[in-house]
Amino acid sequence: MLNNKLDLNSDFSKIYQQGKKLGDWNQKIDWTRLHSEKMPDDLRKKSVFVSKSSSYVEQIGMANAALLLQRCEDINLKLGLAQAVNDEARHAEVFLRYAQELGAEIPPLETIQDELTPHFDALTDFDLIFLSHVYLENLALEQFNIFINSFKGVVT
Repeated sequence: MLNNKLDLNSDFSKIYQQGKKLGDWNQKIDWTRLHSEKMPDDLRKKSVFVSKSSSYVEQIGMANAALLLQRCEDINLKLGLAQAVNDEARHAEVFLRYAQELGAEIPPLETIQDELTPHFDALTDFDLIFLSHVYLENLALEQFNIFINSFKGVVT
């Protein structure tokens, strides 16, 4: 049986405590840098598409992490999953803000036809939901890596 006693020294608790300190993620971002004349139009269009898509994936990841949080009985894992919900919300927000700064229209998530939602809706086993969430996290890391590498030398 999973543990219902809070262990402040657990890995999940440490992750939660670190995440709690982050506060407002966007206070130090200079969004005016996105309006650089150095950014080619084709890169701007691609970055809007990727940021909108990424925002939707992050929202799905947030809902997925929240579902895991609801089904979890271990208090330490609950703390880690609560931090995951928070992280996914921040990721979705930064991608949306990025697209909006570039003048993109953002349709509501429920109007987007995607393949991820039916996949997660069909899952009932906690382990499968968790593994699917891990896969989403790997995709998100790759998306951030693509952005970082795409704008080297373009936006200063």
